[in-house]
Amino acid sequence: MSDVDDPELMHFPGRADHLEIMEEHINSAAYLTRALWVLAHSEELDTQDQRNRDALRAVADAAADHASAARYLFYRKNEN
Repeated sequence: MSDVDDPELMHFPGRADHLEIMEEHINSAAYLTRALWVLAHSEELDTQDQRNRDALRAVADAAADHASAARYLFYRKNEN
């Protein structure tokens, strides 16, 4: 096992036991990061509202989860 396919390096290490197919993780990460980009660049976004900051964190957290799961699957597959 190399560093890149070590489940402890995933955003949520326990995710290694609950993986989807790589395509699902890639698509989810792509859609979530697009939503995050749109939200972060919105002039109407009120960052003084704690709910909005929490929502941005939740989207970023989910995107990181799916991106790290896809990375883990990619390198694990290519190591075998």
